[in-house]
This record gives sequence, C-alpha cells and structure tokens, in this order.
Amino acid sequence: MIVTTLSSQIVLAVFALVYAASLLAAVVAVRDPHNGVGLKATWAVALLLLPPVGLVAWEASRIADHRAVRAGHAAHV
Repeated sequence: MIVTTLSSQIVLAVFALVYAASLLAAVVAVRDPHNGVGLKATWAVALLLLPPVGLVAWEASRIADHRAVRAGHAAHV
C-alpha cells in the first residue's frame, strides 16, 4: 500500500471524480447519434490524456508536501 499525505489523497480523490465524470460524459457522447466523429474522437483523446495529467498533479502535491515537511523539520533544528 502506498503511504501518502492527506493533500495527496485529496488530489487523487478529486482526479478520480473528474475522471469518472469524464468517462460518463464520453459514454453519453459516443452513444448520441447526433454527435459527429470529431466529437467522439475528441472525447477519446481527452480520456487518454487525463490519467497522465492526474498522475503529474498527484506527484506535484506529494513533492510539495515533502518539501513542507522538510522545511518544518529544518525550522525545529
């Protein structure tokens, strides 16, 4: 199990909610007969790009927390 700080967990939870909503919207867009191929392709590309963006956001929050903890320890020394 990965041990993360609370802010990292919040970033991951928000990303999971956004990704789930995007999946639902993509299913609706693909099943709608009035939508063209371009819109369907746009949703497919967006869904492929969301996971790397979410992972970058999660890693950035982990790094920021780590730096804050190190700065806190340095202040007490």
